[in-house]
Amino acid sequence: MSGQLSNVRPEPDKVLARIADYVTKFKVTGKEAYETARYCLMDTLGCGFEALEYPACTKLLGPIVPGTVVPNGAKVPGTQFQLDPVQAAFNIGAMIRWLDFNDTWLAAEWGHPSDNLGGILATADWLSRNAVAAGRKPLVVKDVLTAMIKAHEIQGCIALENSFNKVGLDHVVLVKVASTAVVAQMLGLTRDEIVNAVSLANATRPFFLNMLNCSAAAFDFPCLAEKFLLNPNGGAIGVIGASREAYPDNIQLFQEAWFNKLFGEGYTGAAAALNDARLRYVSQTFEDGAYRWSNLITTYLGDPEVAVQSR
Repeated sequence: MSGQLSNVRPEPDKVLARIADYVTKFKVTGKEAYETARYCLMDTLGCGFEALEYPACTKLLGPIVPGTVVPNGAKVPGTQFQLDPVQAAFNIGAMIRWLDFNDTWLAAEWGHPSDNLGGILATADWLSRNAVAAGRKPLVVKDVLTAMIKAHEIQGCIALENSFNKVGLDHVVLVKVASTAVVAQMLGLTRDEIVNAVSLANATRPFFLNMLNCSAAAFDFPCLAEKFLLNPNGGAIGVIGASREAYPDNIQLFQEAWFNKLFGEGYTGAAAALNDARLRYVSQTFEDGAYRWSNLITTYLGDPEVAVQSR
């Protein structure tokens, strides 16, 4: 990065911090809130069960690989499926949303806060089944209702004063933010981890960038990669590029090897894929030339632990 930037991480945005503090510290005590959440839970599940009457919906349900049953996985209500929590959340969410009958919140931006039940119910069931298998106590329905209340509050309060559609953004981003916050708390993440998770959920178009340009990923003066990474309105979560003059033919080979690691060999770590992609050409770097310099100047900027979903 450029010398003009501090290596001290700035404080997170106030909204992110307030959301993280709310899900970790606020105690829901209102009897009316729980009673309303209970009715909402029944209504939302009812909408999901009715959706199972529609083949166009049910064809979307189930595991990615037919026949897969995940040990201690989350159950999809009304079906025989027992899935990993991510796929279960998609299944439950698809059922809930299919008929567009579940609760509607009309504010500056409309929305359906009960959509959050997809992530909440899948996570709660998965956590509970694994807890029982390990001899620990499972969650109870009140835990699910608490998460629903907090998700409704997060999505609803933001929607009161912010119309996302008016500025060209999909208002469903509010479901991502709310679900991420409460599910992160259910999973036991720390406050800082919740802030990070909500920050990523709030980015509408996060991407990973691999560039061929000369000096596009320089780490000792301002560069294009730096701008993508630090864009406050959503940008790259990681960038690979050249720190100095690039050799297009050779750099392209490194780039193709990186993509092959991710999409052909099943790598999920972006940095690990780059490291091993370099090894493919290491035998050609003993002499001073394009291969050696392509190896030396190919740079990764961003968190090396970032995982890239390639399938």
